[in-house]
Amino acid sequence: MGVTGVDVTRVDVLGAERAAGRCDVSPAPDHPERIANPLVLVRHGHAGERWADQVADRGRPLDARGRDQAAGLPGSLASAIGGHRLPQAMLVSSPTTRCVGTLEPLAEAYDRELTTDERLAEVEPPLPSRDGWPDAAWLGARAMAVVDELTKTHPGAPVIVCSHGEILPALVATVVARQGRRVPPSLDLTRKAVPKGSAWVLAAASGSVEWIAASDGG
Repeated sequence: MGVTGVDVTRVDVLGAERAAGRCDVSPAPDHPERIANPLVLVRHGHAGERWADQVADRGRPLDARGRDQAAGLPGSLASAIGGHRLPQAMLVSSPTTRCVGTLEPLAEAYDRELTTDERLAEVEPPLPSRDGWPDAAWLGARAMAVVDELTKTHPGAPVIVCSHGEILPALVATVVARQGRRVPPSLDLTRKAVPKGSAWVLAAASGSVEWIAASDGG
């Protein structure tokens, strides 16, 4: 696997909201080139309320706020990991419309192919369990397989993943557990605490988990 010795950071991807002063954002790293082999995990932007029909809900698009968040993603990630890396980035998304829409401006800005993978989608785990722990383990392992495949076939390239609030905390936990690291206490992996339109950067860097930048996600 290409993700080793992880640092953990969350960066702002709020675009117009940040410019309007509606969120509190700490400065991006002064030297983003120190973030080696970055893995960027993005939660889709705002997309209104969940639809009752789960199948139809996969087609729910970003709303105006979410489109602003997506438009701000290329500039925010260029500041966070270095713009020179983005033309080589591998972009993969949940097939839901709101996730694809979140990465589309980034793909267009850097002429990158945007692929989708069902393993990053919200699904009901096929497990006989009445609590969320087995579900989270199943979702995290399934998403981790996507990252493993990309880092193996494209070593050294940034991997940028867009998925959902139910999946990304489990994926962060899986990556960190593999390395025996700690997540900083300021990073809350509770599903409902993961802001829509926020992103984390996990990277091989100093060998310890470090909080580099933060956003409240709007």
